[in-house]
Amino acid sequence: AAVLVLSLSGVLGDQPANADDAPPAEMGSTGTGTPVSDAPAGVPAPAATVLADFASGPDRAAYGTGMVAAGDQAQGGSSTATQRLVEDGAAGSAGALEVTGELRPGAQYPFAGTFFFPEGTPMEGLMDYSSRKSLSFHARGDGRRYTLMVFTGTTMGIPLMYNFEAGPEWRRYELELADFSAHDFKRVRGMAFGAMGETGPFQFQVDDIRLE
Repeated sequence: AAVLVLSLSGVLGDQPANADDAPPAEMGSTGTGTPVSDAPAGVPAPAATVLADFASGPDRAAYGTGMVAAGDQAQGGSSTATQRLVEDGAAGSAGALEVTGELRPGAQYPFAGTFFFPEGTPMEGLMDYSSRKSLSFHARGDGRRYTLMVFTGTTMGIPLMYNFEAGPEWRRYELELADFSAHDFKRVRGMAFGAMGETGPFQFQVDDIRLE
């Protein structure tokens, strides 16, 4: 957890990662991510296309670190997040990951949510997803807007940011990776689902996260 928080401070503490800069969920954006590098690609992604379906535990994933709840304490903030497995997942699945917490003032860019790191030390290991065409997931929650972030590149840059609304009913979201060509999917450091910007309590669920 300490490595996770210290690593994230370099991304969200020094970069203008503001949710208002991210596109609405229906629109997408090429963004301004780290330019594609000539450095060696990350470790080839495993064959599994289902990253996490939460059928076997709250922090289970097919590989990598699983899912880790974290706030913004490393930025000087006090936002919090916890997670647990709940029943009645998307499309009748056995379970989903519920993330709850509170976004509080203090950090320059308040953020709290759940994080996934595919390879090795959080935010340092790189995985090559360049053969994948899409990233999809299901979400529902308290009706507030949330942000998916994907951290890419050999150096820390502004992550891919994708806004989505978590309403009372399950909804599937899908990103065509070709629409985000400014980001380096040969070198993916991790991803996060969480609340950003507006302070206050939050609650959302995610399920069936896929890279296909």
